Amino acid sequence: MGLKQRLKEESKKPSLDLSIVNKRVKWYKPILLMMPAIIVVVIFTIIPFIAAATDAFQATPDRHRPLERVASIDQFKFMFKDPAFHNALYNSLMYALISIPIILVISVIISAAISNVLRKSLRGIWQTIFFLPYVTSAVAIGLAFAFLFDADTGLLNKILGHDVPWLKDPNGHSALGAMLIYGVWRGIAFNVLIFTSAMLGVDKKLYKAASIDGAGPIKQFFSITLPSIKKTTFFLLTIGVIGAIKVFPLALFRNNPQEALDNNGSTLLIYIYAKLQISHNYMLAGAASVMILIISIIFSASVRGMVSLSLKGYDKWKEKNVEKKIANSAKMKIKAIK
Repeated sequence: MGLKQRLKEESKKPSLDLSIVNKRVKWYKPILLMMPAIIVVVIFTIIPFIAAATDAFQATPDRHRPLERVASIDQFKFMFKDPAFHNALYNSLMYALISIPIILVISVIISAAISNVLRKSLRGIWQTIFFLPYVTSAVAIGLAFAFLFDADTGLLNKILGHDVPWLKDPNGHSALGAMLIYGVWRGIAFNVLIFTSAMLGVDKKLYKAASIDGAGPIKQFFSITLPSIKKTTFFLLTIGVIGAIKVFPLALFRNNPQEALDNNGSTLLIYIYAKLQISHNYMLAGAASVMILIISIIFSASVRGMVSLSLKGYDKWKEKNVEKKIANSAKMKIKAIK
């Protein structure tokens, strides 16, 4: 057999990688690998939510028939009339609307600065520094911020020179400001790590080609970096919305839910926690849990839709500008020829 014939036959054979990928696997093997994660999700997420939803749609027991249970939306009606729920919903939504853009913008700027550090050792040090708030105990950080925002002896009031009642303002929204500062500081850590990894994965040939064309660092950032990490941005936006709706800054109020309720510092999770720990109203807590799921889905879909439409509009605007530049250059050439 000649060398050419042997090479043709070898080329027809599937490579080792393709043979492994295309190899048939028995149906139960992937399920067995996923089984530990499935069990954890079912036990700690699905079953508790079903129990909460079951409690949410139960009618308030009649004193004459205490054992009888019928499906009802009475708990939702009572919840929507509760001023504490209104305050919790307002704080959660405002926290999500304000904190998410701030966290994303600051994280992108910090990540861009870290990714431009040439030495890998220094880059790793900076990533570790910014990631520390994420791995530090949430309770410890919350207590530290509680002392920081203390109206009488807090460091922040001493710096500002004003006695702002951050966490003790029953008639205002100072607690929301404290939650925003705490949440932004803590939320930047995870976003910086993910954004930095995404930026370091962008093809360096694109930057070299842009440099040859005369594009500066800022233009490269908006024309290459941001479009290249679009999927990462959508991922962080989605988990950021869900995390913001489920914000639970109870440690700021020294783990006292009643103090949070009294000082307009409640969120949806604190509201649920208070109903369970203080009034032991499992049905109302279940109704609030169902509302968190509904609000998270609607809010996340709305934010993603708005961002997607904005990006599409921006892309169309850039395409029109390019078309105008091409048309103008063609007209200039025709004029020069004439």
